[in-house]
Amino acid sequence: MKIVYYLPDVLNPFWNLVVSGIEQSAKQGGVGFEAISANHSDSLQNSQLKAFKGKRPDAILISPIDLKTIDQIGPITSEAGVPIIVIDQYIKANVTACIISGNLRGGTAAGKYFIDQLSKGGRIVHIQAEDFENARMRRKSFINKITQQRDFTIIKTIQADGNRNKAYEQIIAFLREGITFDGLFAENDAMALGAIHALKEKRFSPWPIVVGFDGVQEALDAIREGSLSATIAQDPVTMGKKAFEVALKIIQKNPYEELTTIMPNLVTRANLS
Repeated sequence: MKIVYYLPDVLNPFWNLVVSGIEQSAKQGGVGFEAISANHSDSLQNSQLKAFKGKRPDAILISPIDLKTIDQIGPITSEAGVPIIVIDQYIKANVTACIISGNLRGGTAAGKYFIDQLSKGGRIVHIQAEDFENARMRRKSFINKITQQRDFTIIKTIQADGNRNKAYEQIIAFLREGITFDGLFAENDAMALGAIHALKEKRFSPWPIVVGFDGVQEALDAIREGSLSATIAQDPVTMGKKAFEVALKIIQKNPYEELTTIMPNLVTRANLS
């Protein structure tokens, strides 16, 4: 028995933790496992998936870079009798099951944190990830929570496609405009860390409240150090383990849940273990 996981980018610590969760479960169950990284290239991931038969998988796990990839490959894997379990995206068509994080709750928690910390109101910079369903959900709930408050304004929206280097470059460019702000929300930790790099490089003061989303180790270290105020911590290891569990149930033709949601938590210096 073999399970193959197609992930966006092995250099992103979040996806590495997902791999770790799957790996742990695969070893315990004596199941073959292979992780294939697309280095954040949708065309590479597409070609990798088209060659899936050469890997002889009993089930495919995937975190798609481009949702169109699922539309193209889903019918082919279905015809071959190979189930697809999607991790960190909710897709209704051409897949067997999905494992997602509670993005609506996470976005609301991020917004509430800014409101609690900035009692007199605030000017917020919002760094957005790719236009995927998971990012859209955290984005929508964050914006709804912030804009309900009379004294809060999102003064700048920056598109960084979930990429750390792009977030760094965009914030460097934004800081040149000389616009004051009190807080910065990034839709993943990678972008938050890129923004922090830019803020440090430009010696920005006073230091804003910076909130990320994922809960990767480097973000937790940044909270300890004080440059990151909080992160909405997903549980990628549990997501990986759950994806493996669902895949195994499908392979063994046992009942399974088509949608599993793993809830995130707000992590700050106060509750950081």
